[in-house]
Amino acid sequence: MPSHSLSIDDTCIVQEPGQAPREATIVQVDGDSILVHFKGRDSRMDKWIDVRSIRGAYQEPTKNGSLEQSRTPYVEDSDDSGDDDEADDDQSFESPDVPQQPTAQKQQKPRSIEKVVFGQYLIKTWYFSPYPLNAPTSDLQRHLPATNRIVQSGRNLLTERIESSVLWVCYRCFKYMPGLSYQLHKDECTQTSPPGRKVYYDHLRTISIYEVDGAHNKVYCQNLSLFCKFFIDTKTLYFDCEGFLFYILTKTRPTGEEDIVGYFSKEKISFDQNNLACILTLPPYQKKGFGLLMIEFSYELSRRSGIIGGPERPLSDLGLLSYLSYWVSTLIRFFQQQLSILHGLETDSNGAYRSIGRPLDVPRRPKKKRRLSDENFSDTSSSDSPEPPVRPAEYFSRAMPGGGVRTDVKYEATLQEIADATSLTPRDVSFVMNEIGFLMKKITMDSGEEHLLVTYEMVEQVAKRRRIREPQFNPQFALL
Repeated sequence: MPSHSLSIDDTCIVQEPGQAPREATIVQVDGDSILVHFKGRDSRMDKWIDVRSIRGAYQEPTKNGSLEQSRTPYVEDSDDSGDDDEADDDQSFESPDVPQQPTAQKQQKPRSIEKVVFGQYLIKTWYFSPYPLNAPTSDLQRHLPATNRIVQSGRNLLTERIESSVLWVCYRCFKYMPGLSYQLHKDECTQTSPPGRKVYYDHLRTISIYEVDGAHNKVYCQNLSLFCKFFIDTKTLYFDCEGFLFYILTKTRPTGEEDIVGYFSKEKISFDQNNLACILTLPPYQKKGFGLLMIEFSYELSRRSGIIGGPERPLSDLGLLSYLSYWVSTLIRFFQQQLSILHGLETDSNGAYRSIGRPLDVPRRPKKKRRLSDENFSDTSSSDSPEPPVRPAEYFSRAMPGGGVRTDVKYEATLQEIADATSLTPRDVSFVMNEIGFLMKKITMDSGEEHLLVTYEMVEQVAKRRRIREPQFNPQFALL
């Protein structure tokens, strides 16, 4: 199909060799190369295709409902000679809880940089990032990253596809530059670790977490935010980093050099009690448990601050999947612990079971809420003792037909008590319980009140179906 007959925002049918036809929207036209967005898919799946893969193009219906045919559908025989360098990403995640918004997708800028060199990796980008690359090369070399000029002028943002579509980013300090400058910078860069204090160190897995203050290390955090925008669609903050703390996760090589694996950020003072603003595990390190470690660490910070918090909304599709996995695992482990007979009982000298109180102690909240800051957010009081049990568990035994004795446990808790015990917000607890089907079964008490019923069998079924993962965070390695 001739490229001059195609227009931006036209809807087309894409037929690539070996794949079924798919409906897409044209985002950008560059000669015989067409950037398309596949409908119903996230914008990170946008890709450049050959014009010969277009089987038809037309405009969407107008406001009055009529379909204005802007192009005569062009149909040709199947031709496998078209290029097919990029296959569909089999590892993409789409959540039914995050519906696609066509209007928002049209406002998403096309990726001007297709790939980024980061250390030993050549990574394909997912989204647009506003790197200021229209400045002259000599200016870039002298004033990397020149973020102050961008903040003042608001101009020089990258608005067109550069010829090479490849950007070099230093894997130590996140400064960006052309390829020739990168080779010179690589030999001169003295950054060996993130510029902050170490707050977590797992010597068994050689994993560290550094806390970096956005106000004290402004340029570093700005460059980090710009780089991570390649992989976070909903991120809109790049330069105003003063009000945030950044937690950088690294893994140490056998040579002693640290590789940056991912990061998360949080507001120093959050009026909504959010414990996380953005989170990202870099693509080469995904699906290895690093994201779960950072989520668990963010909740540990909340617990030590004496607050119950959660992530900032809205969550991306990948973010929702990651948090849903953590929330489900946390609640399932909680119910398994509460409904376990051996957890709340111990044997006496005769071998009989006796109650030892409530299975799980709930930490007491501080009497006075403290402000979050890099000086006092991690302080804990060793004198705080667990509050007395709100509702002790009940244990009872009954004879079985075969002559044995069965011991059961009954534990009652409100939604708020479950939230306090797991450090999740009541909204997140109710959302997860609905997702795993724990809001379906109800019983009527003698008083006439309806209570939700969660049995040990229900918990084990969900644990088996969801493949509950073991915690990645070890409190013994925290340096808070």
